[in-house]
Amino acid sequence: MSQVLKNKKLMTVEEYLRFEERSKFRHEYMDGEIFRLHDHAVSPQMAGNRVSHIFIVSNICFFLRLSLRDKNKNCQVGTTEMRVFLRENHYSYPDVFAVCGEISLLPDIFDTLENPVVIFEVLSKSTEARDRGDKAIDYRKLETLTDYFLVSQDKMRIEQQTRQEDGTWKIIVYENADDVIFISSLNCEIKIADVYENIKFPLKPSLKLIKSKNKKNGK
Repeated sequence: MSQVLKNKKLMTVEEYLRFEERSKFRHEYMDGEIFRLHDHAVSPQMAGNRVSHIFIVSNICFFLRLSLRDKNKNCQVGTTEMRVFLRENHYSYPDVFAVCGEISLLPDIFDTLENPVVIFEVLSKSTEARDRGDKAIDYRKLETLTDYFLVSQDKMRIEQQTRQEDGTWKIIVYENADDVIFISSLNCEIKIADVYENIKFPLKPSLKLIKSKNKKNGK
């Protein structure tokens, strides 16, 4: 999820919902503040990350849906087109989510899901602190949620947080293309290599190039 605008004017939930229904853009809401999701008006410096974000989300949706088609046809996969209710003063738009069985929508509020089972957030520099912090805390309080994934876009790294029977959360980190994520609540798998298919990570600076520049600068 990508945060590009923070509105300083605090809103009530009712004001936020009315504003969101009329807005051309989607906004998350937490405790009076709104956070606009990425749109196409990004700076040239952000463009590369934006492209990676789009394709990683697309890969997750495609390969997760493909796996569910074979293993669990009772589940559906969605993206930021649907909002999720975390608590009374917190609404978000996960990058990718899965829901199983009957879909529960918040009464009298348009397109707001109450019962996600699995959520993926693709990290960026502007959103990582919130995805790991306030948002993660409220996600883990959702009774239906079994797994929360934090997906890096500048390197091959996925963190899986899974609810245990005693209510604690287990963390597994995947960093290799050969790794396979198993999601027990969905009874399906997704390969790390598939999540990052055709994704080009930022090039690391060449040590030879650094030494050459240092010599020219007299260092």
